[in-house]
Amino acid sequence: MVSRNKNKSNNKNQANMETQKENKFEVKAAVKLLLTLFAISLLLSFLSSGFIEKQGNVAFIEIHDVISFDNQGSFGSTAASANDYVDLITSAEENPSIKVIVLDINSPGGEVVASKTIAKAISETNKPTIALIREVGASGAYWIASASDQIFADEASIVGSIGVIGSYVDLSGLLTRYNASYQRLVSGERKDTGTPFRKLTDDEEAYLQQKLDLIHDIFIKDVAKNRNIDVEKLKKLSDGSIFLGIEAKDLKLIDQLGGEREVKKYIESNFNITVEPVFYKTRRGFVDAILSSSSNIGYSVGTGIGNSLTQSAEADVKTTPFRS
Repeated sequence: MVSRNKNKSNNKNQANMETQKENKFEVKAAVKLLLTLFAISLLLSFLSSGFIEKQGNVAFIEIHDVISFDNQGSFGSTAASANDYVDLITSAEENPSIKVIVLDINSPGGEVVASKTIAKAISETNKPTIALIREVGASGAYWIASASDQIFADEASIVGSIGVIGSYVDLSGLLTRYNASYQRLVSGERKDTGTPFRKLTDDEEAYLQQKLDLIHDIFIKDVAKNRNIDVEKLKKLSDGSIFLGIEAKDLKLIDQLGGEREVKKYIESNFNITVEPVFYKTRRGFVDAILSSSSNIGYSVGTGIGNSLTQSAEADVKTTPFRS
């Protein structure tokens, strides 16, 4: 009886040891796979640094989604940042095979300095540049388009919206309703200007409006210079209004009505070349995708904990206050 129990115990121990060995083998295999994928991702990222899909003579650069410096696109997706776009423009500029640069724009705008940075890079290139506005080329995206030599847009495209926004959520009434308070501790009188937990004073509102007006003035002057439009004339169009492409052409905000086909015809007739498009774009490696996914998952989990209104207000305060 004792011998039989002892044999059972030995068999059980042996089975456990075999299971542990199998688990260790699986863990080692998984680690090796991840390390291999990581190494491949680094190699591909290095090899794809030129951004070129194939050889050609006309560079197409997509400027889609919200424009910013932090690679954050719509609905938490990862988009190209302003610095990425500048790198793409520079790469196309330095490629002797590229004769014309086309900016494929479909964006509602974004951060002020990010938009201005891309516009500056376009204006400084020595090669002909053409902006092709798809559905939307508004605000900061129009700022970018204005820096090109020619702007094309469909007659129904949304163009313009020359203005700046710095709005925020006011939660002071919500705090009062739930008998909560905002304890103000600052080392500078204006340090918490714009916090959602108390109302702006008249002085603070005037202070922020002054900053918005200054940025708006920079926006207007830059576009007026790019488009060769009188500043005073452009100011009348710069109240944030949007225009359809057919209206924008009459107002000299764009040059031509049309889409990709019309752009290609324009290039071939004006530069005496047959268009061979080459698409310049950033490529996200395996590691970037993993990090972005984990970041978005973490953000979503965090958002689900606590008061969503407060979370949104805090996020709004932490982002760039002025958007074009």
